[in-house]
Amino acid sequence: MTTPTAQATFGAFMRDHLGPGLRTLGFRGSGRAFAIPDDAHWIQIGIQRSVHSDAARIEFTINLQVFERRVWDQLRTKLPYLPARPSPNTRYGPSVWQQRIGLLMPPGDDHWWELTPRTDLANLGSEVIDAVLFHVMPAIQRQISAGLRR
Repeated sequence: MTTPTAQATFGAFMRDHLGPGLRTLGFRGSGRAFAIPDDAHWIQIGIQRSVHSDAARIEFTINLQVFERRVWDQLRTKLPYLPARPSPNTRYGPSVWQQRIGLLMPPGDDHWWELTPRTDLANLGSEVIDAVLFHVMPAIQRQISAGLRR
């Protein structure tokens, strides 16, 4: 029997643990992009894999975007090459609020999770979903509330 690669294990992790966990929090999506449906805002997270990942291990983090759709429309008017829908793993400059999950978590440093073929996927899934629940979801609420005060 061959040992699965980290890529195959990551695919199973996304399909069986992280994706379903994010959906319980109100996100929709698949692959490495998820969004909370909202008529007035883009609320998205993207799963970013490290360029240093290989067959033995994958490092990944989560990027968050929260901003008003009208801001995106204004940006696209100035820069018509931008897509109709922003990508959560692309940086768009200061008019779009974007943050990595690690900067929302104590102690406020960039944070990358590591996955190997031997990783306990259920435990890793719980850890990542807890980080989204306790750090990303409050950040979403703060950004939406801040927009309402402007």
